[in-house]
Amino acid sequence: MKNTTRKAALRLVLAALLALLGVSASFAAEPSLMVVPPLEAAGVNATTARIEARDAVVFASFSLPFYGELYLRGLNSDGVEIARSASMKVKKARDAGGNLIFMFDEKANLDEVRSFTLEGRPLPPPPPAKPSIGEQAEEIVDELLE
Repeated sequence: MKNTTRKAALRLVLAALLALLGVSASFAAEPSLMVVPPLEAAGVNATTARIEARDAVVFASFSLPFYGELYLRGLNSDGVEIARSASMKVKKARDAGGNLIFMFDEKANLDEVRSFTLEGRPLPPPPPAKPSIGEQAEEIVDELLE
């Protein structure tokens, strides 16, 4: 059994025993979360982060329309980066909000993460979709019939 799996199992057993005794216990505080200033300026806000298995779930809200890439950097208690998520493309409307799930590879030691920074960059808007051949044909027919 991996050391991290053994720790998680011991935490569950200890939490169950304490619950039987009526004692509430939390063994690991949720990691703190910071949004880098360029993303804040682009209207991105994030309030909470929690680790679930190999992923981190972040609640984010967008005060402005946002299209860009986001990723999380995981830092240990010394502020050293020890994990980085895969980046994801995000397209959100103004005043949108919800959970974003950031995936980490199996080598990332999320048990040691004490804080996250939400990073990324806005991207130029994608080009408008080209009309399909059927739509183009309909436009030509409409023009001929006018």
